[in-house]
Amino acid sequence: MSAYVSFPDFPPDLTGQIVKHASIPGVGAGFWDIWRCTHNAASGSVQVAVKALRFQAAPGLRKTSMMFLRQEVEIWKRLDHPNIVQFLGVVEGFGSSVSLVSLWMANGTLDDFLHEHDVKLELTHRLQLLLDISSGIEYLHSLPVIHGDLSSVSNPGQPEHDYLIWFY
Repeated sequence: MSAYVSFPDFPPDLTGQIVKHASIPGVGAGFWDIWRCTHNAASGSVQVAVKALRFQAAPGLRKTSMMFLRQEVEIWKRLDHPNIVQFLGVVEGFGSSVSLVSLWMANGTLDDFLHEHDVKLELTHRLQLLLDISSGIEYLHSLPVIHGDLSSVSNPGQPEHDYLIWFY
């Protein structure tokens, strides 16, 4: 584990189990880089997203960045809702500190999925989408959590149902 980070009750360290594939351009807002990877676990392989914090060069900003990372880990590891993408653990090797690992949503954002597949959702699917996303947001707002960037993503197992909220 990185010498820069010392968290009590730290989530699983997946270093050595994650294989890097590609950085995803345009995803990740200002503070993050997102990588598509494979998690090779004893139970099998699964596609994951690695969210790596971009550190600023200024000396005073490193401490602030580490506090930001700690807050992100503390919040995300507590979230447990069917419409929130699951936090799996942390990994080293994607930047100057640990990075966050979640399941990879193969269909991407809802907007990407609709654009790429030229899908026109029926009314029932649109209502399901609204219910899934609003359920995730309602859950977030029921907690003492201040969220920043959120994205709706489509679960690859059921592209027309189970829309999830993802922190990026």
